[in-house]
Amino acid sequence: MATTEGWLPRQGLPALASAGEPSPRPALSHVHRSGPAAARKGGAPLKVKLRSVRLRIAHSMAILYLTAMMAGIITAPWHLTLPSSPVHMDVLATAVHNLEVIAIIFFGGIGLALPTVVVGGWNGYLTGYLLAEVAGRPNWLLGILAHGIPEATAQWCAMVGGMEFFLWLWRLLRGSPGSIPVRALSWGGVAVLGTCLAALIEGTMSPVVVELLAP
Repeated sequence: MATTEGWLPRQGLPALASAGEPSPRPALSHVHRSGPAAARKGGAPLKVKLRSVRLRIAHSMAILYLTAMMAGIITAPWHLTLPSSPVHMDVLATAVHNLEVIAIIFFGGIGLALPTVVVGGWNGYLTGYLLAEVAGRPNWLLGILAHGIPEATAQWCAMVGGMEFFLWLWRLLRGSPGSIPVRALSWGGVAVLGTCLAALIEGTMSPVVVELLAP
């Protein structure tokens, strides 16, 4: 039986299959894709952009805090009168006070992140000022660093969390699908844990370090 392959063009419509042969399947390279796979592919640039923004937020808050700390170290406009012996701070009272500061920094994201930047930067400045004032007394310096490092880290985490909270609100107001601000809450949770740890060290270990290393 004669086939039709001789008179059909090779381009355009595919040649008719001969008797007993299955018809060839169309190539899938030009088939329009839709569904979750296409959505994931289209959303990839957005995820990359958000990741870049989040890295810049973390870096910017670190630079802000460290810059404010250096300003406090350089200026130190007044002088502290340090007691002859360290004061044993109440752990619970210290934790509550510091958590109030963390809450202001974190929820400052609601106010266009201005409280986050201002309060966070001011605390960085006070930290640098305090370090400059005790630099000549190693026992006090080490005692403050014992709880100051986790406390400053917690404040930085709260600053990043506040900016993440602001970013989440901004996307929500622009019509992005609403969800729980997981990243902001994660940074806030780390800030709370670091603050509680710093308060525990300040009320227990720091006074011991100051007394043991006293000249």
